[in-house]
Amino acid sequence: MSTITHKFTRPSTEGRVAAVGSLICTPSARVELPAETVLPEAFIQPLEADGSVTLQLDNTNDLWCWCIREDIPRGRTRWVAVTGDADYADLVDVDPSSGVVKPPLPPIWQSYVDGAIAAAPLNGYATLLPWHAAVSRRQSKRVNVGLFGASLVEGAFVESFDRTIGQQLAGLLRAQHGVAGGGRGFIGIPTTAMTTSLEYLPGMWPLALAGPAIDPVDPGPSAFDLGPKHVCAYGNGAWSASLTAGPDASSVVIHHVAGAAGGAAYWRKNGGAKTVFSTFAAETELARAVVPVAPGDVVEFGWEAGGYFILTGVSENGGDEDGGLQVHNLGHAGMTLAQWSDGAAIPASWLEDMASLELDLLIMQDLPINDASTGGGNLLPAAARTAVEDFIALLRVGGITCPIVLAANVDPTGGMPLAAPWQQYVDVLEAIAAADPTITFVNHGERIPSTVGPDVFDLYNDVDHVHAAANGTVNMWYAETYAQLLASR
Repeated sequence: MSTITHKFTRPSTEGRVAAVGSLICTPSARVELPAETVLPEAFIQPLEADGSVTLQLDNTNDLWCWCIREDIPRGRTRWVAVTGDADYADLVDVDPSSGVVKPPLPPIWQSYVDGAIAAAPLNGYATLLPWHAAVSRRQSKRVNVGLFGASLVEGAFVESFDRTIGQQLAGLLRAQHGVAGGGRGFIGIPTTAMTTSLEYLPGMWPLALAGPAIDPVDPGPSAFDLGPKHVCAYGNGAWSASLTAGPDASSVVIHHVAGAAGGAAYWRKNGGAKTVFSTFAAETELARAVVPVAPGDVVEFGWEAGGYFILTGVSENGGDEDGGLQVHNLGHAGMTLAQWSDGAAIPASWLEDMASLELDLLIMQDLPINDASTGGGNLLPAAARTAVEDFIALLRVGGITCPIVLAANVDPTGGMPLAAPWQQYVDVLEAIAAADPTITFVNHGERIPSTVGPDVFDLYNDVDHVHAAANGTVNMWYAETYAQLLASR
């Protein structure tokens, strides 16, 4: 146990005065001690009247660290190692997914961030009241957040799934609301881009495909006739997919499509005996196969016999089947809104899959970048507005009625030519939100340095200067913005 001390103040016309607030401290994982398990529950330490605070914290190791959220005006969230008595400012910041020490942020970067927050405060409380109501029930009913978008959301260029925006956000929201552990949520079938493009680093996506896959009618995950995040195995016993259960995993749910031409599929754990399940149904419908797991189990599943096996992805639970909080990655590289809306063979089954997640909030990022790109939809702002509005209407008809956060990315033209200046598309998104009381607008361009010009903070990769660098630092800031927006007022 170590004693951590510090004092928080703020400037005023009378000099520095005490800050008001508290520190919310949460272990990043379960801590196994001899004959004792310390659960990753949060505790709150209020600041004293003079702004000082004293924390009694267990020492960390390379398996876990402390998440400390400064619930103070202009506060931030830190992931830190504790190895002995120290001043809070001297604690070493670490990467919570690996325990590796992070290089300190340049003071100018922190000043940039703090100044951006002050200049562009987040405001969406009234629109987000259903979200806050859902969070208040988190102990008895899981809170589900969907993060929808294209390659940036999916995780292009980052070195691990933990560095994606969604997983960073899940950690922040769990710490913010005192939620222990949890699974990784929905993990869709990998896109072809993940195996053919430099944008995706080997092993970053948890769900792996093996074997020649694929029904000639649907040549692979990039064929949109079945909708995004679909792969069809037909008469091919060599095809399978696998997932290694995460550190908190308790069950894996296989999402698949059952229909009149279906046959049988299987799952097994750690190379053991197969459990065969039917993919036949009188009408095309979404189906589920639930596999109980322990952390580290390798779950394999694939086609077994008869007709097709259409897989959309899996959901990983981490003891949070009946409570807790998950963020679901709904990104798909390269997609335009027209492609999301086009399903010829099994229309809109992806939409049913999304609705089945029972989302309490849907964050939509990366729109309408691919639609506006000269190499994609090449839409001008007016047409892009129609595409976004029509797509949101499609979501509502499909049963996704939760509040939406419509987020404008930073200007991508540092590496992606657009049909018109990016600010015109930002204005389009803001106008859509202003006209719909269920939508909140966030402009990341007000908080994060643009991809246009020198990348002085090394936020972006060196290939296209649009997506994140491998360490995912810019993804953490996207996540921090959402966490601030969603915090209780």
